[in-house]
Amino acid sequence: MSNLNFKTDSIDAYYDTEEKLLVVAYHGVLSAEITSQFYGWLVSTMKENPALVSEARGSIYDFRGVTDFQSSNITTARKESTTVSQTVDVRDHPVALLVETIFQERMVNSTMRLTQQLDRKRIVHSIEDAKAFIDEWHKENDEE
Repeated sequence: MSNLNFKTDSIDAYYDTEEKLLVVAYHGVLSAEITSQFYGWLVSTMKENPALVSEARGSIYDFRGVTDFQSSNITTARKESTTVSQTVDVRDHPVALLVETIFQERMVNSTMRLTQQLDRKRIVHSIEDAKAFIDEWHKENDEE
């Protein structure tokens, strides 16, 4: 598989092949441009590695390094997230949103409320909580 890592000054994203998790850490000011950059990489990675879509157990988006959120980011995040949802079926893909401060939690919560499928998304406060949420979500939602 190719293109499983993406690193810029503002984004550090990788696919953990052992845990089958996409892990994305944002740093600094989160802008519309940064969000578009990430989603561009994500869509191209999914196209280049179609097995990832069915294999991935979930995603962890880490906002603990974010110092500010530009207002334009909310609109862009909603648009890009909707595009991904229309491109691939993400109903079986839980998303943990990792925050540290009340400010980060409020901003992430605002963005989260504008996107679809809230039942598969949760704000968490540690990597352990993120992984536990993903495990719990699969126990409750996987059909076997």
